[in-house]
Amino acid sequence: MKVCCLLFLILLSAWTNVSAQTLSRNQLEKEKKANLEKINITQKILDQTRTQKTSSVGELQALNKQISSQEEQLYLMEQDLGLIETELKSLNTETSQLEGKVSTLRKEYANMLYQASKTSGRINQLSFILSSKSFNELVMRYKYIQQYGDNRKQQVEQIKQISDELSVRQNQLTDKKTSQVTIKQQKLTEAQQLSKLKSEKSRVVNDLSKKENQLRSEIAATQQSVSKLSQRISSVIQREIARQNKIRGEVRREEARREEIRREEIRRAEARKKEINNEKSIISAPVEVAPIIKKEITTAEVIIPPIKTAATKEIRSVTLTGANFAANQRRIPWPVKSGFISEKFGVKNHPVLKGVRIDNNGVNIQTSARAAVHAVFEGTIMDITEIPGLNRVVAIQHGEFFTIYANLQQVLVSSGQQVSMNQTIGTAATVKGITEINFQVWKSINRLNPELWLVRK
Repeated sequence: MKVCCLLFLILLSAWTNVSAQTLSRNQLEKEKKANLEKINITQKILDQTRTQKTSSVGELQALNKQISSQEEQLYLMEQDLGLIETELKSLNTETSQLEGKVSTLRKEYANMLYQASKTSGRINQLSFILSSKSFNELVMRYKYIQQYGDNRKQQVEQIKQISDELSVRQNQLTDKKTSQVTIKQQKLTEAQQLSKLKSEKSRVVNDLSKKENQLRSEIAATQQSVSKLSQRISSVIQREIARQNKIRGEVRREEARREEIRREEIRRAEARKKEINNEKSIISAPVEVAPIIKKEITTAEVIIPPIKTAATKEIRSVTLTGANFAANQRRIPWPVKSGFISEKFGVKNHPVLKGVRIDNNGVNIQTSARAAVHAVFEGTIMDITEIPGLNRVVAIQHGEFFTIYANLQQVLVSSGQQVSMNQTIGTAATVKGITEINFQVWKSINRLNPELWLVRK
Protein backbone atom coordinates (compact mmCIF):
# COMPACT_ATOMS: atom_id res chain seq x y z
CA MET A 1 0.00 0.00 0.00
CA LYS A 2 2.87 2.36 0.85
CA VAL A 3 4.49 1.56 -2.47
CA CYS A 4 1.29 2.48 -4.36
CA CYS A 5 0.91 5.77 -2.46
CA LEU A 6 4.52 6.73 -3.10
CA LEU A 7 4.16 5.92 -6.80
CA PHE A 8 1.00 8.04 -7.00
CA LEU A 9 2.73 11.01 -5.34
CA ILE A 10 5.70 10.78 -7.72
CA LEU A 11 3.43 10.68 -10.77
CA LEU A 12 1.23 13.50 -9.42
CA SER A 13 4.27 15.69 -8.76
CA ALA A 14 5.64 14.99 -12.24
CA TRP A 15 2.27 15.79 -13.87
CA THR A 16 1.92 19.06 -11.88
CA ASN A 17 5.41 20.22 -12.87
CA VAL A 18 4.87 19.36 -16.52
CA SER A 19 1.46 21.08 -16.54
CA ALA A 20 2.82 24.30 -15.02
CA GLN A 21 5.80 24.31 -17.36
CA THR A 22 3.55 23.66 -20.36
CA LEU A 23 1.56 26.81 -19.60
CA SER A 24 4.77 28.87 -19.41
CA ARG A 25 6.17 27.11 -22.44
CA ASN A 26 3.02 27.74 -24.52
CA GLN A 27 3.01 31.44 -23.61
CA LEU A 28 6.71 31.78 -24.38
CA GLU A 29 6.38 30.01 -27.73
CA LYS A 30 3.42 32.22 -28.61
CA GLU A 31 5.41 35.38 -27.84
CA LYS A 32 8.44 34.13 -29.78
CA LYS A 33 6.27 33.34 -32.80
CA ALA A 34 4.55 36.75 -32.71
CA ASN A 35 7.87 38.57 -32.38
CA LEU A 36 9.38 36.55 -35.22
CA GLU A 37 6.48 37.64 -37.44
CA LYS A 38 7.25 41.27 -36.55
CA ILE A 39 10.91 40.72 -37.46
CA ASN A 40 9.96 39.23 -40.84
CA ILE A 41 7.55 42.10 -41.62
CA THR A 42 10.09 44.75 -40.61
CA GLN A 43 12.80 42.96 -42.60
CA LYS A 44 10.71 43.19 -45.79
CA ILE A 45 10.13 46.90 -45.19
CA LEU A 46 13.82 47.41 -44.38
CA ASP A 47 14.85 45.62 -47.58
CA GLN A 48 12.55 47.99 -49.47
CA THR A 49 14.25 51.06 -47.93
CA ARG A 50 17.66 49.68 -48.88
CA THR A 51 16.78 49.90 -52.58
CA GLN A 52 17.69 53.59 -52.34
CA LYS A 53 21.36 54.41 -52.70
CA THR A 54 21.26 57.14 -50.07
CA SER A 55 20.47 56.74 -46.38
CA SER A 56 17.14 58.09 -45.13
CA VAL A 57 15.33 58.71 -41.86
CA GLY A 58 12.80 56.07 -42.93
CA GLU A 59 15.59 53.50 -43.19
CA LEU A 60 16.82 54.56 -39.75
CA GLN A 61 13.31 54.12 -38.29
CA ALA A 62 13.07 50.64 -39.82
CA LEU A 63 16.50 49.76 -38.39
CA ASN A 64 15.44 50.99 -34.94
CA LYS A 65 12.32 48.84 -35.09
CA GLN A 66 14.28 45.80 -36.26
CA ILE A 67 16.89 46.27 -33.52
CA SER A 68 14.12 46.53 -30.93
CA SER A 69 12.47 43.32 -32.21
CA GLN A 70 15.85 41.55 -32.36
CA GLU A 71 16.59 42.51 -28.76
CA GLU A 72 13.15 41.26 -27.77
CA GLN A 73 13.87 37.96 -29.51
CA LEU A 74 17.16 37.57 -27.63
CA TYR A 75 15.36 38.31 -24.37
CA LEU A 76 12.75 35.65 -25.16
CA MET A 77 15.54 33.18 -25.96
CA GLU A 78 17.13 33.92 -22.59
CA GLN A 79 13.75 33.22 -21.00
CA ASP A 80 13.53 30.03 -23.04
CA LEU A 81 16.95 28.84 -21.88
CA GLY A 82 16.05 29.65 -18.27
CA LEU A 83 12.85 27.66 -18.63
CA ILE A 84 14.74 24.73 -20.14
CA GLU A 85 17.21 24.82 -17.21
CA THR A 86 14.27 24.64 -14.79
CA GLU A 87 12.72 21.81 -16.79
CA LEU A 88 16.03 19.92 -16.87
CA LYS A 89 16.43 20.22 -13.10
CA SER A 90 12.89 18.98 -12.60
CA LEU A 91 13.42 16.09 -15.03
CA ASN A 92 16.74 15.15 -13.41
CA THR A 93 15.08 15.09 -9.97
CA GLU A 94 12.16 13.02 -11.24
CA THR A 95 14.50 10.68 -13.12
CA SER A 96 16.64 10.12 -10.00
CA GLN A 97 13.52 9.43 -7.92
CA LEU A 98 12.19 6.99 -10.49
CA GLU A 99 15.55 5.21 -10.83
CA GLY A 100 15.72 4.85 -7.04
CA LYS A 101 12.17 3.56 -6.94
CA VAL A 102 12.80 1.00 -9.70
CA SER A 103 15.93 -0.19 -7.87
CA THR A 104 13.98 -0.56 -4.59
CA LEU A 105 11.12 -2.40 -6.26
CA ARG A 106 13.49 -4.75 -8.02
CA LYS A 107 15.26 -5.57 -4.76
CA GLU A 108 11.93 -6.19 -3.05
CA TYR A 109 10.82 -8.37 -5.91
CA ALA A 110 14.07 -10.35 -5.83
CA ASN A 111 13.60 -10.91 -2.10
CA MET A 112 10.03 -12.09 -2.70
CA LEU A 113 11.28 -14.55 -5.31
CA TYR A 114 13.96 -15.78 -2.94
CA GLN A 115 11.42 -16.30 -0.13
CA ALA A 116 9.06 -17.98 -2.56
CA SER A 117 11.77 -20.36 -3.72
CA LYS A 118 12.08 -21.72 -0.20
CA THR A 119 8.48 -22.81 -0.19
CA SER A 120 8.10 -23.40 -3.92
CA GLY A 121 5.87 -26.07 -5.33
CA ARG A 122 2.22 -26.88 -4.99
CA ILE A 123 3.00 -29.69 -2.46
CA ASN A 124 4.59 -27.28 0.02
CA GLN A 125 1.71 -24.85 -0.39
CA LEU A 126 -0.78 -27.68 0.05
CA SER A 127 1.09 -28.96 3.12
CA PHE A 128 1.10 -25.43 4.51
CA ILE A 129 -2.69 -25.22 4.12
CA LEU A 130 -3.47 -28.76 5.37
CA SER A 131 -1.29 -28.37 8.44
CA SER A 132 -3.75 -25.85 9.79
CA LYS A 133 -5.10 -26.64 13.28
CA SER A 134 -8.58 -25.28 12.55
CA PHE A 135 -10.85 -24.48 9.68
CA ASN A 136 -10.47 -20.73 10.25
CA GLU A 137 -6.70 -21.06 10.16
CA LEU A 138 -6.97 -23.07 6.93
CA VAL A 139 -9.01 -20.27 5.33
CA MET A 140 -6.56 -17.60 6.53
CA ARG A 141 -3.57 -19.55 5.14
CA TYR A 142 -5.33 -20.00 1.80
CA LYS A 143 -6.05 -16.24 1.58
CA TYR A 144 -2.45 -15.50 2.53
CA ILE A 145 -1.14 -17.59 -0.38
CA GLN A 146 -3.57 -15.81 -2.74
CA GLN A 147 -2.53 -12.35 -1.51
CA TYR A 148 1.12 -13.29 -1.76
CA GLY A 149 0.64 -14.20 -5.42
CA ASP A 150 -1.32 -11.01 -6.10
CA ASN A 151 1.40 -8.91 -4.47
CA ARG A 152 3.99 -10.45 -6.74
CA LYS A 153 1.88 -9.54 -9.80
CA GLN A 154 1.39 -5.98 -8.52
CA GLN A 155 5.10 -5.70 -7.89
CA VAL A 156 5.81 -6.66 -11.52
CA GLU A 157 3.20 -4.15 -12.77
CA GLN A 158 4.68 -1.37 -10.63
CA ILE A 159 8.19 -2.10 -11.86
CA LYS A 160 6.94 -1.97 -15.47
CA GLN A 161 4.92 1.23 -14.94
CA ILE A 162 7.74 3.11 -13.24
CA SER A 163 10.27 1.80 -15.79
CA ASP A 164 8.07 3.13 -18.61
CA GLU A 165 7.75 6.49 -16.84
CA LEU A 166 11.53 6.52 -16.34
CA SER A 167 12.02 5.87 -20.06
CA VAL A 168 9.71 8.81 -20.92
CA ARG A 169 11.63 11.12 -18.59
CA GLN A 170 14.96 10.03 -20.03
CA ASN A 171 13.69 10.77 -23.56
CA GLN A 172 12.44 14.16 -22.42
CA LEU A 173 15.84 14.88 -20.90
CA THR A 174 17.50 14.07 -24.20
CA ASP A 175 15.05 16.28 -26.13
CA LYS A 176 15.50 19.20 -23.71
CA LYS A 177 19.29 18.99 -23.94
CA THR A 178 19.02 18.99 -27.74
CA SER A 179 16.68 22.01 -27.61
CA GLN A 180 19.08 23.75 -25.27
CA VAL A 181 21.96 23.34 -27.72
CA THR A 182 19.75 24.47 -30.65
CA ILE A 183 18.53 27.61 -28.87
CA LYS A 184 22.07 28.53 -27.83
CA GLN A 185 23.12 28.31 -31.48
CA GLN A 186 20.09 30.38 -32.53
CA LYS A 187 20.87 32.93 -29.84
CA LEU A 188 24.42 33.27 -31.14
CA THR A 189 23.08 33.81 -34.68
CA GLU A 190 20.54 36.40 -33.47
CA ALA A 191 23.23 38.21 -31.46
CA GLN A 192 25.42 38.40 -34.58
CA GLN A 193 22.46 39.73 -36.56
CA LEU A 194 21.78 42.34 -33.85
CA SER A 195 25.42 43.43 -33.93
CA LYS A 196 25.20 43.75 -37.71
CA LEU A 197 22.02 45.86 -37.45
CA LYS A 198 23.60 48.17 -34.88
CA SER A 199 26.63 48.64 -37.13
CA GLU A 200 24.31 49.45 -40.02
CA LYS A 201 22.41 51.91 -37.83
CA SER A 202 25.67 53.67 -36.92
CA ARG A 203 26.52 53.96 -40.61
CA VAL A 204 23.10 55.40 -41.47
CA VAL A 205 23.28 57.88 -38.57
CA ASN A 206 26.73 59.01 -39.72
CA ASP A 207 25.50 59.41 -43.30
CA LEU A 208 22.48 61.41 -42.17
CA SER A 209 24.57 63.58 -39.83
CA LYS A 210 26.60 64.71 -42.84
CA LYS A 211 23.39 65.90 -44.51
CA GLU A 212 22.24 68.20 -41.70
CA ASN A 213 21.21 71.07 -43.96
CA GLN A 214 19.22 68.74 -46.22
CA LEU A 215 17.51 67.15 -43.22
CA ARG A 216 16.59 70.54 -41.77
CA SER A 217 15.09 71.55 -45.11
CA GLU A 218 13.10 68.30 -45.25
CA ILE A 219 11.89 68.80 -41.66
CA ALA A 220 10.79 72.37 -42.44
CA ALA A 221 8.96 71.19 -45.57
CA THR A 222 7.28 68.35 -43.68
CA GLN A 223 6.20 70.62 -40.83
CA GLN A 224 4.79 73.05 -43.36
CA SER A 225 2.80 70.23 -44.99
CA VAL A 226 1.60 69.06 -41.55
CA SER A 227 0.54 72.62 -40.69
CA LYS A 228 -1.43 72.91 -43.94
CA LEU A 229 -3.11 69.59 -43.27
CA SER A 230 -4.02 70.65 -39.72
CA GLN A 231 -5.51 73.89 -40.99
CA ARG A 232 -7.45 72.03 -43.65
CA ILE A 233 -8.79 69.41 -41.24
CA SER A 234 -9.63 72.03 -38.58
CA SER A 235 -11.45 74.10 -41.18
CA VAL A 236 -13.40 71.12 -42.50
CA ILE A 237 -14.33 69.94 -38.99
CA GLN A 238 -15.38 73.44 -37.89
CA ARG A 239 -17.46 73.77 -41.06
CA GLU A 240 -19.05 70.41 -40.33
CA ILE A 241 -19.75 71.38 -36.72
CA ALA A 242 -21.30 74.67 -37.91
CA ARG A 243 -23.42 72.74 -40.41
CA GLN A 244 -24.61 70.36 -37.72
CA ASN A 245 -25.36 73.27 -35.37
CA LYS A 246 -27.34 74.98 -38.13
CA ILE A 247 -29.31 71.79 -38.72
CA ARG A 248 -29.94 71.40 -35.00
CA GLY A 249 -31.09 75.04 -34.86
CA GLU A 250 -33.50 74.42 -37.73
CA VAL A 251 -34.81 71.34 -35.98
CA ARG A 252 -35.30 73.26 -32.73
CA ARG A 253 -37.11 76.08 -34.58
CA GLU A 254 -39.26 73.51 -36.39
CA GLU A 255 -40.14 71.86 -33.10
CA ALA A 256 -40.92 75.25 -31.51
CA ARG A 257 -43.20 76.13 -34.46
CA ARG A 258 -44.91 72.77 -34.16
CA GLU A 259 -45.44 73.32 -30.43
CA GLU A 260 -46.93 76.75 -31.12
CA ILE A 261 -49.33 75.22 -33.68
CA ARG A 262 -50.31 72.57 -31.15
CA ARG A 263 -51.02 75.19 -28.48
CA GLU A 264 -53.05 77.29 -30.94
CA GLU A 265 -55.15 74.27 -31.89
CA ILE A 266 -55.77 73.57 -28.19
CA ARG A 267 -56.85 77.18 -27.64
CA ARG A 268 -59.23 76.95 -30.59
CA ALA A 269 -60.65 73.67 -29.30
CA GLU A 270 -61.20 75.17 -25.85
CA ALA A 271 -62.93 78.19 -27.36
CA ARG A 272 -65.11 75.97 -29.55
CA LYS A 273 -66.02 73.82 -26.55
CA LYS A 274 -67.02 76.90 -24.57
CA GLU A 275 -69.10 78.17 -27.48
CA ILE A 276 -70.94 74.83 -27.78
CA ASN A 277 -71.65 74.75 -24.03
CA ASN A 278 -73.17 78.25 -24.27
CA GLU A 279 -75.41 77.13 -27.14
CA LYS A 280 -76.56 74.15 -25.08
CA SER A 281 -77.68 76.38 -22.25
CA ILE A 282 -79.86 78.43 -24.65
CA ILE A 283 -81.60 75.55 -26.42
CA SER A 284 -84.57 74.19 -24.40
CA ALA A 285 -85.43 71.03 -26.28
CA PRO A 286 -82.63 68.46 -26.36
CA VAL A 287 -84.10 66.72 -29.43
CA GLU A 288 -83.66 69.90 -31.43
CA VAL A 289 -79.92 70.10 -30.74
CA ALA A 290 -78.03 70.63 -33.96
CA PRO A 291 -75.77 67.73 -35.07
CA ILE A 292 -72.62 69.75 -34.43
CA ILE A 293 -73.19 69.73 -30.64
CA LYS A 294 -73.89 66.00 -30.33
CA LYS A 295 -70.17 65.37 -30.09
CA GLU A 296 -68.14 67.35 -27.61
CA ILE A 297 -64.61 68.38 -28.55
CA THR A 298 -61.89 67.89 -25.96
CA THR A 299 -58.27 68.96 -25.92
CA ALA A 300 -57.25 65.32 -25.91
CA GLU A 301 -58.68 64.96 -29.43
CA VAL A 302 -56.39 67.62 -30.86
CA ILE A 303 -53.70 65.65 -32.71
CA ILE A 304 -50.86 67.39 -34.53
CA PRO A 305 -49.21 65.09 -37.09
CA PRO A 306 -45.38 64.89 -36.85
CA ILE A 307 -43.59 67.27 -39.16
CA LYS A 308 -40.84 65.56 -41.16
CA THR A 309 -38.42 68.00 -42.74
CA ALA A 310 -35.09 67.69 -44.54
CA ALA A 311 -33.41 69.14 -41.44
CA THR A 312 -34.70 66.42 -39.11
CA LYS A 313 -33.68 63.68 -41.55
CA GLU A 314 -30.20 65.17 -41.98
CA ILE A 315 -29.48 65.61 -38.28
CA ARG A 316 -30.62 62.04 -37.67
CA SER A 317 -28.13 60.66 -40.24
CA VAL A 318 -25.32 62.83 -38.88
CA THR A 319 -25.70 61.61 -35.29
CA LEU A 320 -26.13 57.91 -36.11
CA THR A 321 -23.28 57.22 -38.56
CA GLY A 322 -20.30 55.81 -36.62
CA ALA A 323 -21.75 57.15 -33.37
CA ASN A 324 -20.30 54.35 -31.20
CA PHE A 325 -16.65 55.05 -32.14
CA ALA A 326 -15.95 56.22 -28.57
CA ALA A 327 -16.83 52.80 -27.16
CA ASN A 328 -14.10 51.08 -29.21
CA GLN A 329 -10.92 52.43 -27.63
CA ARG A 330 -8.05 49.93 -28.07
CA ARG A 331 -10.30 47.89 -30.37
CA ILE A 332 -10.21 49.53 -33.78
CA PRO A 333 -8.09 47.74 -36.42
CA TRP A 334 -4.98 49.19 -38.01
CA PRO A 335 -5.45 51.12 -41.28
CA VAL A 336 -2.92 48.77 -42.95
CA LYS A 337 -2.70 44.99 -42.51
CA SER A 338 1.04 44.89 -41.78
CA GLY A 339 3.62 47.41 -40.65
CA PHE A 340 4.95 49.20 -37.58
CA ILE A 341 4.72 52.66 -36.02
CA SER A 342 7.78 54.50 -37.26
CA GLU A 343 6.99 57.81 -35.58
CA LYS A 344 4.84 58.27 -32.49
CA PHE A 345 2.27 60.91 -31.60
CA GLY A 346 3.24 64.28 -30.14
CA VAL A 347 6.48 66.23 -29.73
CA LYS A 348 9.75 64.30 -29.67
CA ASN A 349 13.47 64.62 -30.43
CA HIS A 350 14.64 64.13 -34.01
CA PRO A 351 16.37 60.71 -34.35
CA VAL A 352 19.53 62.31 -35.78
CA LEU A 353 19.69 66.09 -35.31
CA LYS A 354 20.43 67.19 -31.75
CA GLY A 355 18.25 69.94 -30.33
CA VAL A 356 15.64 69.54 -33.06
CA ARG A 357 12.09 68.74 -31.92
CA ILE A 358 9.40 67.44 -34.26
CA ASP A 359 5.64 67.28 -33.73
CA ASN A 360 3.26 64.66 -35.11
CA ASN A 361 -0.52 65.09 -35.03
CA GLY A 362 -0.92 61.33 -35.41
CA VAL A 363 1.36 58.35 -35.96
CA ASN A 364 3.42 57.35 -38.97
CA ILE A 365 3.06 53.72 -40.00
CA GLN A 366 5.64 52.16 -42.32
CA THR A 367 4.22 49.36 -44.42
CA SER A 368 4.94 47.39 -47.58
CA ALA A 369 4.82 48.85 -51.09
CA ARG A 370 1.33 49.29 -52.63
CA ALA A 371 -0.30 48.38 -49.30
CA ALA A 372 -4.08 48.81 -49.17
CA VAL A 373 -5.34 51.40 -46.67
CA HIS A 374 -8.60 50.58 -44.87
CA ALA A 375 -11.18 52.58 -42.94
CA VAL A 376 -10.78 51.71 -39.27
CA PHE A 377 -14.48 52.25 -38.51
CA GLU A 378 -17.78 52.81 -40.28
CA GLY A 379 -18.45 56.43 -41.19
CA THR A 380 -18.87 59.04 -43.91
CA ILE A 381 -16.14 60.36 -46.21
CA MET A 382 -15.99 63.97 -45.04
CA ASP A 383 -13.14 65.31 -47.18
CA ILE A 384 -10.63 64.29 -49.84
CA THR A 385 -7.79 66.66 -50.58
CA GLU A 386 -4.18 66.77 -51.78
CA ILE A 387 -1.42 68.34 -49.67
CA PRO A 388 2.07 68.82 -51.16
CA GLY A 389 4.44 66.53 -49.26
CA LEU A 390 1.59 64.37 -47.92
CA ASN A 391 0.03 63.34 -51.25
CA ARG A 392 -3.68 62.54 -51.06
CA VAL A 393 -5.54 62.78 -47.75
CA VAL A 394 -8.88 61.22 -46.78
CA ALA A 395 -10.91 62.32 -43.73
CA ILE A 396 -13.72 60.12 -42.40
CA GLN A 397 -16.36 61.24 -39.91
CA HIS A 398 -17.55 58.86 -37.17
CA GLY A 399 -20.12 60.92 -35.26
CA GLU A 400 -18.11 63.47 -33.24
CA PHE A 401 -14.84 61.64 -34.08
CA PHE A 402 -12.76 61.91 -37.26
CA THR A 403 -9.96 59.72 -38.65
CA ILE A 404 -7.39 61.07 -41.11
CA TYR A 405 -5.39 59.00 -43.62
CA ALA A 406 -2.53 60.96 -45.20
CA ASN A 407 0.10 60.09 -47.83
CA LEU A 408 -2.13 57.99 -50.08
CA GLN A 409 -1.07 57.29 -53.63
CA GLN A 410 -4.55 56.39 -54.82
CA VAL A 411 -8.02 57.12 -53.41
CA LEU A 412 -10.86 54.68 -54.11
CA VAL A 413 -13.75 56.54 -52.41
CA SER A 414 -15.59 59.82 -52.94
CA SER A 415 -16.80 62.61 -50.66
CA GLY A 416 -20.11 61.91 -48.91
CA GLN A 417 -19.77 58.15 -49.42
CA GLN A 418 -20.70 55.82 -46.55
CA VAL A 419 -17.90 53.35 -45.75
CA SER A 420 -17.76 50.29 -43.51
CA MET A 421 -15.03 49.07 -41.18
CA ASN A 422 -12.03 47.56 -43.06
CA GLN A 423 -13.29 48.88 -46.40
CA THR A 424 -10.38 49.78 -48.70
CA ILE A 425 -10.24 53.54 -49.22
CA GLY A 426 -6.92 53.76 -51.12
CA THR A 427 -3.28 52.65 -51.36
CA ALA A 428 -0.21 53.88 -49.49
CA ALA A 429 2.27 56.12 -51.32
CA THR A 430 5.97 55.26 -51.62
CA VAL A 431 8.39 58.19 -51.47
CA LYS A 432 12.15 57.62 -51.89
CA GLY A 433 11.75 53.92 -51.16
CA ILE A 434 9.69 54.52 -47.97
CA THR A 435 6.04 53.42 -47.92
CA GLU A 436 4.49 55.23 -45.01
CA ILE A 437 1.10 56.69 -44.10
CA ASN A 438 0.16 59.21 -41.46
CA PHE A 439 -2.88 58.22 -39.39
CA GLN A 440 -4.69 60.66 -37.10
CA VAL A 441 -7.68 60.58 -34.73
CA TRP A 442 -9.59 63.76 -33.88
CA LYS A 443 -12.47 64.42 -31.49
CA SER A 444 -14.08 67.61 -32.69
CA ILE A 445 -11.03 69.90 -33.20
CA ASN A 446 -8.85 68.11 -30.61
CA ARG A 447 -6.12 65.72 -31.78
CA LEU A 448 -5.86 62.39 -29.94
CA ASN A 449 -3.12 59.76 -29.68
CA PRO A 450 -4.06 57.04 -32.23
CA GLU A 451 -2.12 54.39 -30.31
CA LEU A 452 -4.75 54.63 -27.57
CA TRP A 453 -7.40 53.57 -30.11
CA LEU A 454 -5.62 51.00 -32.27
CA VAL A 455 -5.70 47.37 -31.19
CA ARG A 456 -2.34 46.24 -29.75
CA LYS A 457 -0.12 44.22 -32.09
